Amino acid sequence: MPDDNRIDATLTPDAKRTILENFLDTREMLSFAVNLTPRERMTTPTLGTERGAMVKSFEVSMREHPELVPRYVNTDRLAADLALWRDLLEISARAREVCELVEDTLHLTGNDVLTAFLGYYQSVRQAARRNVPGADTIAADLSRFFARRRRRDTARKPPAP
Repeated sequence: MPDDNRIDATLTPDAKRTILENFLDTREMLSFAVNLTPRERMTTPTLGTERGAMVKSFEVSMREHPELVPRYVNTDRLAADLALWRDLLEISARAREVCELVEDTLHLTGNDVLTAFLGYYQSVRQAARRNVPGADTIAADLSRFFARRRRRDTARKPPAP
């Protein structure tokens, strides 16, 4: 019989607690971080990783031609923002790697669980067909999770005159 289980791992309570505590510690270290609304995220222009050359060009040009930098631009604050941007870019890349690992492992673990549940459900249905005592009750209870959805009639009725 094939083994469809693709993830063979466990997470100890201590390991889980440590991971969650590390996330809390990270959030505390990022106490200055902000949460944008979806609208703010869409309407606020920003630098992306693809603009690395732009950052370098502007840094060099502004350093070589300070007389052209507008007075309202605080160059010390700009330098601090650039340093933070670079640091957060690196942190973000690592966080995305970890998130992708967690999400992909969660996905496959969910697949393992669903595959086992489907196997059990099919076994129960087969037992119910063979009149195994109690199987029909179990099958009826579990069937709600596998209810087939009716397809909508795609042909539209013509409007009434």
